[in-house]
Amino acid sequence: MWDQGTFPIHDFVLACCNRLNATHGYAGFSLALPDEFARWQPYELELAERYFGLEIDVPVFVALMTEGWKGIKGVNWYTVLGSRYTEELGGAQSIHSQLTDPAFRIYHLNSGGVVIRAGDGPQMAPVAKGLPPLYVAVNKIVRPARTTKVQSIGLASIGGELRFNDRLTDLWMRRFDAPGIWPPAHP
Repeated sequence: MWDQGTFPIHDFVLACCNRLNATHGYAGFSLALPDEFARWQPYELELAERYFGLEIDVPVFVALMTEGWKGIKGVNWYTVLGSRYTEELGGAQSIHSQLTDPAFRIYHLNSGGVVIRAGDGPQMAPVAKGLPPLYVAVNKIVRPARTTKVQSIGLASIGGELRFNDRLTDLWMRRFDAPGIWPPAHP
């Protein structure tokens, strides 16, 4: 189980959220690109097209792409909603009442926000197996708080290779909305 062991990720996530008075966040599987990350972005897109549960972002880009947090970016294994977004979605009780499956755990933050955990461990969620139901359920609830205006989480192509661009970033952020959105068809 991911909550136990020498480094309890659960305790770490909640401690960070409370200490930093988190506005929004997520935790799950993600890529850690090397220092020359631009060079590796085509591979990042290739992996994203194979796994729904893989989180793709560059923290500096995310702050810009969401226009100063005028909405959340998305969901993952842990989805953090600060008090503003929790209230916007009807409050903690409303969120609790919509996530009744015992696979969900909801933790209250000192600030009035909540952290939603979808299952006992993060999911890679291979595209070939379909949308991951737990992430889809969380997405359905938090979708009204998601940003609608996004910019690319990738840099421009250097030699014609495919990378995240505005269109692909938009599709990626909506990947849990309905079947068939992701992976994208390429021209």
